[in-house]
Amino acid sequence: MFKREFKINLKSLIIWTLIIVFVLVIAFLIYPSLITDTVNLEELVNTMPKEILEIFNMDTISLNSVSGWLLTEGYLFINLVGSCFFAILGGTILLKEQSDGTIDFLFAKPIKKSKIVTSKLLTGTIYILIFNTIISVTNFIGLNLSNDFNFTHWILISIAPIFIHLFFFVLSMFISNYFKKTNKSLTFNIGLVLGTYLIGVISLMSEKLEFLKYLSPFEYINSKTIVTDNCLNSYNLILLTIYIIVCLIGLYKTYNKKELGL
Repeated sequence: MFKREFKINLKSLIIWTLIIVFVLVIAFLIYPSLITDTVNLEELVNTMPKEILEIFNMDTISLNSVSGWLLTEGYLFINLVGSCFFAILGGTILLKEQSDGTIDFLFAKPIKKSKIVTSKLLTGTIYILIFNTIISVTNFIGLNLSNDFNFTHWILISIAPIFIHLFFFVLSMFISNYFKKTNKSLTFNIGLVLGTYLIGVISLMSEKLEFLKYLSPFEYINSKTIVTDNCLNSYNLILLTIYIIVCLIGLYKTYNKKELGL
């Protein structure tokens, strides 16, 4: 079952991974020429509103280096696009069996529902590791060729996305149990990713709204902490792990209660 699932979604994984790798390669090739005039770049940054600088962490991280771009816009791009892909995968990987009618065939065999869920989870987890490993290797090569490599920052921005991608994958699988059609599940889960990101942006607009950052998983792995403290916030990672475990428990419970063909 696992081998079948792994092959079915492999094409999508390759396409989404190549998209991000392509953008990163272009950035590594072009960005050095863009930062040759550092005075103009600093002037441009200084004209931006404080809120915009905080959203992209440019109030803390300088854009006058390739690593500065990667820790701001590049890091956000990896987290956001990757989260959308794994939300799509999580929202359809179980539900498509119902849409395609193969769930009746699976349920007719002596296969436990929990085994079906586990095979899908294993596939998604391995995809997440492959996805982030390829991107990490790309960043490693790009930063070294740009003579702007910091091992601590590199390893942290390689590890952090795994948590948020896994969170959205498991959460989307759990939520998909409440839908009957993949297109509705897909739309809802993409909206969830973008919505939680926007909540994080809104939380930076005002001190009165700062509490909203706890509703945005993107704020749990903020690159600002990586630069200022040279570490990830362990409290936030523990919370994300707890959220993932809760979603896993909910996923197994709700799927085991599903009736045949429903």
